[in-house]
Amino acid sequence: MKAQDTLALAKFLAMEDWMQMKINWDHHAVNQELKQFPKDSWPRYNPRKPIERYCLDLTQIPGGNDNVSSLGEYNRTNGTDFKNHDFTELTDAYYKLPALHPVIEPWLPWIGRSHVIRIDAGGFFPPHYDTIVADEDVYDVRLVAAINNISNMEFKWLHQDRVVHMNNRDVYIVNTAKPHSVFSFVNDATILVANLRFDKDLLQRMLELYKYG
Repeated sequence: MKAQDTLALAKFLAMEDWMQMKINWDHHAVNQELKQFPKDSWPRYNPRKPIERYCLDLTQIPGGNDNVSSLGEYNRTNGTDFKNHDFTELTDAYYKLPALHPVIEPWLPWIGRSHVIRIDAGGFFPPHYDTIVADEDVYDVRLVAAINNISNMEFKWLHQDRVVHMNNRDVYIVNTAKPHSVFSFVNDATILVANLRFDKDLLQRMLELYKYG
């Protein structure tokens, strides 16, 4: 990472862990477009674990089409060493969801491994943290957009044991290097999660789109 990017990262890490973005998009239209994907056609997120969570890949390794939802487990199983930032090619699912493009297009220069994730009732992501790799000079942040059935009565995102108040249509940049977990109490709780490779230009884009900037 260049010195100017390291300085920008230090500034970002001193800011809030959840930065709400001002992006105009129609989450109802995204829900309508998602109907072209029957529920039983969604691959299970991390098929090695029978948890009620499913995903549509929005990016892939150039020329590839594997479901790489759990990157660590995929690498261990297949003897690969893919990183989030290797997933730069947009998939057919991305192009079939044009109502989602206003959320993603501002971040395309930094886009990495990205999914639409559906978590049905009882589905969860246990406490964990992301983006920290001790021997790699790369830092990722997450773009999270609430598409469907996202409220504290339906869906809970705990960030360092604090419940984050998130509603349909909200868009955030999230520092997921902090411990977090997710639980769904209803079917069809749906979010976009996109990895973005950090540099000073990404921080500038965040500040331009920051809701309270």
